[in-house]
Amino acid sequence: MDLYKNTQMHGGTSIMIDEKQLLRDAEHGDPKAQFMLGSWYYEGEVLDQDVEKGLLWLKKAAACGKSNAMINLNIHLIYREETEHNSHIGRLWGEAAAATGNSTAQYNYAITLQRDDASEADLRRAVRYFRVSARQGDADALCGLATSLIEGNGVDQDVVKGIDYLNQALDQDNPVAQYLAGLYLMDGDIVAQDVDRAHEYFVKSSEKGLW
Repeated sequence: MDLYKNTQMHGGTSIMIDEKQLLRDAEHGDPKAQFMLGSWYYEGEVLDQDVEKGLLWLKKAAACGKSNAMINLNIHLIYREETEHNSHIGRLWGEAAAATGNSTAQYNYAITLQRDDASEADLRRAVRYFRVSARQGDADALCGLATSLIEGNGVDQDVVKGIDYLNQALDQDNPVAQYLAGLYLMDGDIVAQDVDRAHEYFVKSSEKGLW
């Protein structure tokens, strides 16, 4: 299950913006304006959707070092226009974003490294990025670290440590952690089976939009 996190610049479509001023700022090299313009064209919620324009501005923002733009390009190229070439470029954007120290970027890059064709070296690198993201308080990264330890992916298996990380994410009311806890409790291999508790966790995660 790939659980990328999208970067959001707004909470709805009622934002009042001066599109001409935003465009002027973007054309003058303001990476924040470039990212906003790119995101809004790409998503089509604030401005009329134009994916091509959106990607153009996101690339400009990414080239200026805007980590959120790099994250969005990483997601688009790997998951929405997946080819061998695009996946390679998307992975490079993901790595560049992670190098900025952005915890969401570090988490997303770890997910990229864990894809189906991942080598053992990639799995080990994924664990390292989960760790550095988790140290910054990213609850989803705690979940990634937990599953890596529980399943022995890229690291020596350590179920006790893995469950501890999962509990830390549960303490933050994280929906991914709730979903994973539901799976483990339903299955009964990692922890004692408890179907009722599993159902409770599944309900909590679904209420937050995770199915």
